[in-house]
Amino acid sequence: MKVQIIYLDPHDDYVSALDKLGWAKAPRILLVWPRRGRVLTRRLDLVLLQRNAIQRSAQIGLVTHDPEVRAHAKDLAIPVFDSLDQVPEYGWRRRTRRKPKEERQRGPPPADLLTPPGAVTPSQHTQTLYKIIRLSLTTLALGALLLLAATIVPLAKITLTPMTYTQELELILSLEPNVEILQAYGSIPARWEHIQVEGSLRLPTTGSIAVPADFATGTVIFTNLTSDPITLPSNTGLRASGSDNLRYVTTEQVSLPGEEDSQAIARVQAASPGPAGNLPAGEIDAVEGPLGLLVVVINHEPMTGGSDEIRAAVSYTDRTILMRNLENQLIEQAATELAEILSPDETLVPDSARLIQILDQHYDRQAGDPADSLELSLILEIAGLIYQPADIESAAGMALEAELPSASLPVPGTLYVEILSDPKVENENSGSLTIIASQDTYEKIDLIRLQDRVRARPPEEATSILESLVDLSTRPQIQIIPQWFPRLPWLGMRITFHYQWQVE
Repeated sequence: MKVQIIYLDPHDDYVSALDKLGWAKAPRILLVWPRRGRVLTRRLDLVLLQRNAIQRSAQIGLVTHDPEVRAHAKDLAIPVFDSLDQVPEYGWRRRTRRKPKEERQRGPPPADLLTPPGAVTPSQHTQTLYKIIRLSLTTLALGALLLLAATIVPLAKITLTPMTYTQELELILSLEPNVEILQAYGSIPARWEHIQVEGSLRLPTTGSIAVPADFATGTVIFTNLTSDPITLPSNTGLRASGSDNLRYVTTEQVSLPGEEDSQAIARVQAASPGPAGNLPAGEIDAVEGPLGLLVVVINHEPMTGGSDEIRAAVSYTDRTILMRNLENQLIEQAATELAEILSPDETLVPDSARLIQILDQHYDRQAGDPADSLELSLILEIAGLIYQPADIESAAGMALEAELPSASLPVPGTLYVEILSDPKVENENSGSLTIIASQDTYEKIDLIRLQDRVRARPPEEATSILESLVDLSTRPQIQIIPQWFPRLPWLGMRITFHYQWQVE
């Protein structure tokens, strides 16, 4: 007859063994215990396994050396083998279950000839007493369980809404670059962020200057001091030695005949434009170069026609205005760039960007130069004061906490900050702002004392006690679990208190 072998593991229990047994298909199933570890040592385990096998019309056998298991198997008439080699190929001999000695006795017990008829035997008294004791103990146990359940199971949740009071404080907060953490006296950490910017700006000039425009002109007479012919080319230079040595040039070629004191007339003009070239007659008296030894020159008529014109020019005011406008423009540009490079939790103090130093500057014209416009190029180092707005609320909370009476506590989530003045730079290093901070507060409540006063009380009575001990704005809400329980728990630790703002 086919035998299916099932090996048990050291961690198997009745459930896992039963699961393995469910996969067996053979009429005989051999369960092999592990060499180490003890499994299925209870008699009940073998009883359940044997019943399951019988329901499947199968027979189970055991291979184990565990004395306790072998004893239970012997009592249940389950075949047990020392090893797989000792398992017979065909039939398994079933062990018969021996009945207890008392069950093998036949007939009624011997009559008690010493006990009078109708008398109660001592055993009956004992049995009655045992029943009474068992009933009493059972009643006491049930009562204790009920009392324990009534003490431990109930749970009460009480919601309180204490009266609140508004705490308000006006503060001047200081933005300090030298402070790294919030200070209780209202100092907020800040820092100066530096940045380089460059740019150029061109503005029309507002100054004016007289600029030479027309050349002075006239005629001169050359006289030959030799008997040789002399030719004076165009652009021959002439001088007026008595008028700051002004220079003039001929505008045409002049030829003198080859005889002494011969003369020729030539047109000349001043070498430079402007009214300075206008001279009275007789001022031009010298010829430049070697020709000055051969001829003499003189103007018998005044030199006229030299004039100026008024043109736009660069003034010192133009330079100052241009510098100021470009500085302001670059400071605004730096403030914009600073705001872009800051982290999301940081803010630039408005109007705090300021000039640290001029790294480079260049004007394309000097003061007094004639020009219609003036251009300036600058490279500046700008710094701005940075702070974290979240620190304002934290500093306000710290200041309110420092002013809070010892018998009061703040209501969470009620802190409100109103900024009266935007942050501004007060001096060279720090800034400040003014705020009004406020929050709701309530008086401290001795919850341990309340637990002791309301425990084991009906809900209405507990409500009245709470209203008499605590200044509340609304009636306390009491929730008992389970709802049908008529009183609050006897144990104070099973009573929990919550504030209204904690459950919203």
